[in-house]
Amino acid sequence: MFMHLQDIEDTKIKVTLWGHNAYYMHDFLVNNNSFAPIVVIVQFAKVKFINGRPFTSTYLDVSRFSVNNDIDEITVYKKGYFDL
Repeated sequence: MFMHLQDIEDTKIKVTLWGHNAYYMHDFLVNNNSFAPIVVIVQFAKVKFINGRPFTSTYLDVSRFSVNNDIDEITVYKKGYFDL
């Protein structure tokens, strides 16, 4: 599964999700029909630059991937996004 992530400062990165991460994101999108911002955290994924653009990919069970977790940092981030 391919997706593009973007932060508040308009920094964009292309992400490829593999295996259970792709299935998890697919299920999340199917079950959450909303136009609200989605916060995605990808850990332990190597960032590469292709034609000057950042790109990353999850790697088997090494990468950690989470979507809209209920943690303080995400709540603060979302509030900052809506306050712009």
